[in-house]
Amino acid sequence: WLEEHGEEIAAKAIRLSIEIAHVQTAEELESLRAELHELRLQWRQMDAELRGLRRDDQQNASATFTSEFTLPVERFANPRELRESLVRQPWSFGCRSLTITGTRLSDSRTFDVLFSLQAFQQVRDLGICGHVEVIPAYNVSESGEVLGSSYGEYRSVPLLTLSGVEALANHRGCRRLLHLDLRNNNLGNDAIRFLAKSPYLLNLKRLDVAEGNNFRGRVWQLLIERFGEDVVS
Repeated sequence: WLEEHGEEIAAKAIRLSIEIAHVQTAEELESLRAELHELRLQWRQMDAELRGLRRDDQQNASATFTSEFTLPVERFANPRELRESLVRQPWSFGCRSLTITGTRLSDSRTFDVLFSLQAFQQVRDLGICGHVEVIPAYNVSESGEVLGSSYGEYRSVPLLTLSGVEALANHRGCRRLLHLDLRNNNLGNDAIRFLAKSPYLLNLKRLDVAEGNNFRGRVWQLLIERFGEDVVS
């Protein structure tokens, strides 16, 4: 479609990015990366107003090739807008690793969009991690005066909810995943059971859930029985 509508450079860059994900030798990889970088330079030189590119798109166009991509969960709420923005960043096509950030992910809509986008068909590593906040501890005098502060407790601020875990575990797009990172989501036993019983997490080579989650008892053994110690330990 891009080629037919005068976007030859974008079309070629997308094809190259996908081809990069399948190369077998270092020589092929280096050659394709050089070609893709040259396309980015051409892309950057185009008239930004005629192309409708945002300033940050132009800056990203000069970046070196990366197989990693990061998106806030809010971007998935408007699939058409997200798809159009990815077309303006053809170097995103063929990325292998995607990290989702933001506030709360609680249903299947994000995964429906993620696994349907052509740009992310090669994603094999998916990160949906909460972040860690430091709660400062204040030293207060008897009169109530704050004398100073120090690092206090650490707490996980989750991104993925229990219903979000259920939606992920039951999404057929998970069949392509090799690495799933769900740290710091305060996941409990029910969430871990969803993962252990998933009919689609068939190809995992690594599952990161131990850090920043709150499951107890035998559910850890359920994960080991399902995925093996090499995957979850």
